[in-house]
Amino acid sequence: MPTFHTPSSHPDSFYYRKAVESKEQLPEHAKLEQKWLFVGIDLAPNAALESGLVVLDKDLTLLRMDKLYTNASLITAVEQLGAAHSLIVAIDMPKNLSISGRFRQEELKYNAMRMEAGGYERKAVDRFAPRGRVLYDAFKALGMFPVLTFTPNTKANFKLFVPHRARTPQGCRFLQSALKEQLLVKNMPVNLAPSSVLDAIVAAYSAWLLNSGTLNKHVELYEDRLAYWTVDPLEPLKINPSPVRPEWVPR
Repeated sequence: MPTFHTPSSHPDSFYYRKAVESKEQLPEHAKLEQKWLFVGIDLAPNAALESGLVVLDKDLTLLRMDKLYTNASLITAVEQLGAAHSLIVAIDMPKNLSISGRFRQEELKYNAMRMEAGGYERKAVDRFAPRGRVLYDAFKALGMFPVLTFTPNTKANFKLFVPHRARTPQGCRFLQSALKEQLLVKNMPVNLAPSSVLDAIVAAYSAWLLNSGTLNKHVELYEDRLAYWTVDPLEPLKINPSPVRPEWVPR
């Protein structure tokens, strides 16, 4: 039987989480009324694999999607979007490739941690690659508001259950349709988008939801024991889709 651990309020606990009760508690660089663009990054564990980059605006319009590799290229692309104080950057945490075995890699998506052997002195093994926090620190140093997220949890909370393998054409097609029909993301591509871009859209939506949704109803925000902000979407925001203008109606 797996062991599930609940968040702890004790700062020395590995499970420590300091939840934000209201948006007024956010630091100056995170004031949400200044945010206009919402960036999602589906970060790969290393620079040899592609990372998806997506930008949404306040109307949930998809402005940009791209595939990049290095931290430097990701930072440059985000810097060019606009003023740092107007951005929320949601980083989908990559799994830790130092844990061997394909089954254990898949297990990392849903188990909070693994424990190294060693009797009473067992240590927790971080399931996330350190690259996510390195990028977080770089964006924070530039004056942006970075947050960490985990898209498998978000898709489960949003009931975006894909009845196909995630990175197959069938799985990508299903998820792309769900993002358009259920999350109402506008300007979705006609052609099939790669899985890294689709997961980046989920991350960007999480950043948008933090700005537009109700805290602790649509989304949770908390600070972990290492002082990194993490966003955990709970349910999508129900909005009325924009009416489709018939072709014969003059503009």
